[in-house]
Amino acid sequence: MKARLLIVLLFSILIIDTGCNKNDDDSWTFCEGCAIEKWVGLYDGSGDFFNYNNDEMSNAIPTTVDITNTSDNILKISVVSEDYYSGSFNKIKDDDSYNIEIPGSSQSLSLSLSQKSDACKVTGTIKRYHYEKDSLIMDYTLSFEAERYF
Repeated sequence: MKARLLIVLLFSILIIDTGCNKNDDDSWTFCEGCAIEKWVGLYDGSGDFFNYNNDEMSNAIPTTVDITNTSDNILKISVVSEDYYSGSFNKIKDDDSYNIEIPGSSQSLSLSLSQKSDACKVTGTIKRYHYEKDSLIMDYTLSFEAERYF
């Protein structure tokens, strides 16, 4: 009886230990301290689009994010999600943080940059909205994740 309990206990520890073992080379980390050049590039991925007007959700829409450095510390961020969204944002990037927030009167962009050994990834949300009287009315959101490899 004790032998059987000991075998089960050792087997359980072995499963837990191997299940929690991570390969650090494959994990994404926020790109804290990265220069502006690290943001620049063409990213491919997918997005989820939610239309608030008719409560419809579309998942896994092919999405590209093209980030260019137009001059010194100005980034142009273009996002295209087939048949759902196409737009651009400009941002002065004068810090080395891993996120970008661009508010606006009719749309906003929230974007973060992560990296691992051979790639960078942007994760973001675009919100489109309008105002009626004193109320903010959401039109749609596009949440996306896109990667580029070196």
